[in-house]
Amino acid sequence: DMQAEKLGLKPKGGTAWSHGFLNQKFWHPLSYRNQERLFKAEQEEEAKKKRNELAKKEFAEQAEFFKNTELLSESDRDALRNRQQLAFMYQQPPGFKEMQEREKQEAEERKRREMEDLKAREEEAAREAAGLPPLEPEKPKRHHFKKDMYGKNVMTEEEMPELRGAPKMDGVGLARVQPFGKQVKAVQCLRCGGVG
Repeated sequence: DMQAEKLGLKPKGGTAWSHGFLNQKFWHPLSYRNQERLFKAEQEEEAKKKRNELAKKEFAEQAEFFKNTELLSESDRDALRNRQQLAFMYQQPPGFKEMQEREKQEAEERKRREMEDLKAREEEAAREAAGLPPLEPEKPKRHHFKKDMYGKNVMTEEEMPELRGAPKMDGVGLARVQPFGKQVKAVQCLRCGGVG
């Protein structure tokens, strides 16, 4: 005991009787179930406080809005309230701007490729009209497929007209379809340059 006191340790009591089993009883505040129940109750209370604060804030904003609208004429007041009630319908869905930007870039890329193809055909026609042989047999141009959200190539109605009206997944690509028993794959033939 003296050595324990010199080291700053509490003197060890007798080991004949221990009360460690008590915290396993259902009524003990340190039992696991009671601790879990206490934690859940505290979390629920905190969530309830947050909900109440949010409701108070919304109520204060609405009270301010109604207080300000009382100064308007009755027709303006009705128009403003109707607009506020339907405002959510005119908000853009999340990701809408990104989707529009992506579609715009794809349209520009498609237009650029079409202009390049048109220019190449005009040059070829001019060479043929002048009686010159074609420069060299062209390899088929690589087709740029549209990508789905996972980055995989996807067939569209432009490459395969049979897909017109087929179901779409997330507005990007087409679901797995087999029109007329024909398997649809987003691949390009190396020999002829055909797609599908």
